[in-house]
Amino acid sequence: MAPSRQSRHAHDVLRTLWPEPARIRAVRWPLFRRVHAPLEYIPLPSRANTKMLIPRRPLRATATAVRNYKTSASASTQRRLDTLATAARLGLADSLPWMLAIYPDRSSPDADIAQYLMSVMGRPLALGIHIGPGRAVQKPVIQLIDADGSTCGFTKVGTRALTRKLVRDEVATLAIVGGVPHRTFRVPRVLHDGQWHGNEVLVLEPLISSPAEPRLPRRVAEAMVELAQIGPASREMVSTSGYWGDLRQQIDELPSSRYSLRLAASLDRVKLVANDIELVFGASHGDWTPWNMAMADGQVILWDWEYFRFGVPLGFDALHFRIQGAVSRGSSPARAFLDAASSTTELLGPCGLIDQIAADLVVTLYVIDIATRYIRDGELQAGTAMGQLDDWLTLVLDRQDQRLDEHRS
Repeated sequence: MAPSRQSRHAHDVLRTLWPEPARIRAVRWPLFRRVHAPLEYIPLPSRANTKMLIPRRPLRATATAVRNYKTSASASTQRRLDTLATAARLGLADSLPWMLAIYPDRSSPDADIAQYLMSVMGRPLALGIHIGPGRAVQKPVIQLIDADGSTCGFTKVGTRALTRKLVRDEVATLAIVGGVPHRTFRVPRVLHDGQWHGNEVLVLEPLISSPAEPRLPRRVAEAMVELAQIGPASREMVSTSGYWGDLRQQIDELPSSRYSLRLAASLDRVKLVANDIELVFGASHGDWTPWNMAMADGQVILWDWEYFRFGVPLGFDALHFRIQGAVSRGSSPARAFLDAASSTTELLGPCGLIDQIAADLVVTLYVIDIATRYIRDGELQAGTAMGQLDDWLTLVLDRQDQRLDEHRS
């Protein structure tokens, strides 16, 4: 049977983390009971659809990697993971059909990512490796597990030009956002940032030491408003704002296509409506999704800060959270955008956006902004649902154009 796309992606990730001459071998049960490789990983949920690699030994590390498979898990999902972690602690992972055996290169102390991380952290570590889908912005995320089975950090590795930039951007953002206390949210502390084999490496502290609490919409909205007020916040006319000029420049720098032409036309239409309308501009997380946050001790825990920006229309984070969450639950992108655009009172009201014209402008600018980002970052080629602009961009912009025309009449 030919390997699946995801299994090939997982192999490519491992080959990056353990470069040649390290050897990587897939071994089928029960043969792997006779194999004693220096490093042994079990692919989950399957070899064909590998999303994570858990260490086969020691069993404490196996259990911890399973338990933290999804940091933002709901209470019910976490209970299932805890049950699976107990099974892993008893060695039941050995009954799964595949194992990946790794024979590292020991010629230098930083020959592979495991040796590098143990060197910078100053202790022996087991690694749980989160693979994720083969998106343009996807980076391997590595859970660092101590000898006693406790998680001591999470590592991101930027392996391509785009993801290296994203890791550097997150380091810079955390130096700003993490430098001051916050009432409603917390951010991870940087334990290490550096370069390994030309790749950017960022190690962050683990933020959740107890089961995550239920997500409270009011607390999330409060955190979004507090975050928006970090640094300079301003009320400006849309068409003369710095944000407007930056977005126009980003669209102009896109390769010429029907998408870039459509985005430019919609931005021109916004200008006709927004000539004398003011919006509030402030800070934005940029990728605030259900899987990039959790709640603990009454605060929102936020990670993945690569797309943080100042000077963004207030309300972008709320729209992003709603739309991305809906798509992750099975909604089509078009339906998710249209539902969010029809719920501006609920979504944008906590941000102070109660004027319908202003709310429709924020929605339209968000659609233009996020589509520009997907094109720039190569999501169209990655095959993700949100990257399939033909399925939603024209439909959603046509709807928003109609709303803006109604305000002009």
